[in-house]
Amino acid sequence: MIARRVAKNTPRRGVARRKRLQHLKQFTIGLTVFLMLAGFGYAFTNYLSESPRFQVTSIRVDGANVLREEAIVALAGFSQNDNVLLSDLDSKQEIIASLPYVRSCEIKRAYPDRIIITIEEREPLAAIQVHNHIYEIDREGVVLRELDLFSRPVGPLVSQVPNLGVVEPGQQLEQPELHRALALWEAFYNAGLHKEVDVSEIIAKEVDSLLMICNDMDYYLHWGRSPFDVQAKRLSILWDQQGIELPCDEFLDLRFDRDLVCR
Repeated sequence: MIARRVAKNTPRRGVARRKRLQHLKQFTIGLTVFLMLAGFGYAFTNYLSESPRFQVTSIRVDGANVLREEAIVALAGFSQNDNVLLSDLDSKQEIIASLPYVRSCEIKRAYPDRIIITIEEREPLAAIQVHNHIYEIDREGVVLRELDLFSRPVGPLVSQVPNLGVVEPGQQLEQPELHRALALWEAFYNAGLHKEVDVSEIIAKEVDSLLMICNDMDYYLHWGRSPFDVQAKRLSILWDQQGIELPCDEFLDLRFDRDLVCR
């Protein structure tokens, strides 16, 4: 019985052995191809990293007006020893975008040997007074830089904004009183009223009660809840008809949906 079983199973063992040899052959071929590709890849990568053809020879900065191009390049850490293909552009974009004056940054490769940095700068709209410090801010309430107390800021000084603590460049201020004051100044400017008077200060103690102080005017403007563009249009019509020298002892009231009233 034992001899018969051995004879009966011998062909099956031969088939299994041939399959194992076939698998081993396929594995050997695959491993050989893999090693060849890996060697080629290593050699190619080594060529790209060391080839002078892809070394950075030119770095261009677009969109820089306030910021110096040299400072941007230095902050990103680019040099002419860097490789255009292998440079980590994402991390360098994040570094540049962290500058208070930068709204956005994009870095692109220009093969074979150039880097192009494109930035969009924030534009100062006004200034804000925080305790004894003056800071330049943009329309989104982002603090751009601290100003000298004797410097003339772009736009008016927004003062008496409540709930302000420590302020630093790059910080975005969220106080609704501040944002209402910025919206007021934009509406006033867009209506062309800034050509008539020199606005020095906007007192923003309350969201729906803003006081605008203008140089060379005996009264101030009291703005309220209505849309600022509507109020500015009414004021423009009044000044066109009567001029800015109105018989107001204290302020011109624009807070309500009725005729403007001197008080």
